Amino acid sequence: MVTKGTLLMLVCFSIVWLSSAQPAVGQEQTIVLTVNDVTSHASEDVAYGAYYTLAFDLPTVPEGARLEHAVLEFYVDVAAKTRDQYVNDTPILEVYAFTSTFDGDLNPAEWDTNSTVTQPLLWGEEKHVVMDVTAIIRSFLDNPNRNHGLVIGSLTGMREGDFSVRTGRMPEGGVMRIHLYFEPDFSPRGRE
Repeated sequence: MVTKGTLLMLVCFSIVWLSSAQPAVGQEQTIVLTVNDVTSHASEDVAYGAYYTLAFDLPTVPEGARLEHAVLEFYVDVAAKTRDQYVNDTPILEVYAFTSTFDGDLNPAEWDTNSTVTQPLLWGEEKHVVMDVTAIIRSFLDNPNRNHGLVIGSLTGMREGDFSVRTGRMPEGGVMRIHLYFEPDFSPRGRE
């Protein structure tokens, strides 16, 4: 027969044992992208307009953890384009991972279209943007050789607009930030 005291002792032992073996839940790391990491490009192709390339190194994943969530954060001015008297007041901002090192020529064949991130933005100034880039960052962490950076802008003409990333709005002198949130990895791979 199990007494209340024995049960309480087993619960306390289990909590201590589990907590000692796991990394902190909700551990966050932030990559600050500066003007050296974010490059503005003016495209000669009017279908693209201005776009930005992002180059960054990823931190080491904490031992016993896995990426739960990753978000790209920045501020942007959004202008609508007029086409045949139609004004698109919610242009689409797109993010793609490069599949090879960016050589200065924007080539859609070098974008990972399986990890596309899009977000409609209402036109205006200093829009605070937070985009879920978990799939992209997870693929980079799983295979660091895939990290050739990102391209961001109105890139496919789905709903065109002009985007201008604001500088001086992020702390630590950053232009953009990538927030990485980790959780304990209970998978067999995480216990190796």
